[in-house]
Formats: sequence, C-alpha cells, structure tokens
Amino acid sequence: MGDLINEVYAISENEIREVIGELPKGKACGEDNIPIELLQCIEEEGIETVNRLINMIYKSGYIPEDFRKKYICTSAESCESARLQ
Repeated sequence: MGDLINEVYAISENEIREVIGELPKGKACGEDNIPIELLQCIEEEGIETVNRLINMIYKSGYIPEDFRKKYICTSAESCESARLQ
C-alpha cells in the first residue's frame, strides 16, 4: 500500500507496477488509445511519471471525465460508435 505523506495518502510506485502488471494482455485500447502492452513495457522513468500524474490527480480531488468512462464492447465497431457518443 502507499505511504501517508502529511496525513494524505499517496499511491506508491510499487502499487502502479502491480496494477500495470495485472492488466490483461490482448485487450482493446481504452479511451486513451494506449495499448496495455505498452504500459507493461514502460521502464522506471515511465513508472515515476505515471506515479506523479496519478498522485497529482488523487491529491487534487478532481477525477478527469475521461478517467470515469468505461466501455464494454463486443466488437471494434461497437466500441468506436460508443466512443463517438
């Protein structure tokens, strides 16, 4: 689990690594069009960058709208049409 920094929870780099490592391979890209396999290949500098970004978002209390979207697609066509709505 992450660390408490000034009584505010911070997500650790180990948590980021763990979550990325558990993502299933071979799935379609999400709203960001970043393949899971790409995330699983990022090196230490990438983990640090993702960690800083996630903690900035977490500490701000504002979750970007794109982070709230989730699509369940049965085909590439249905997924693309869902994104356009």
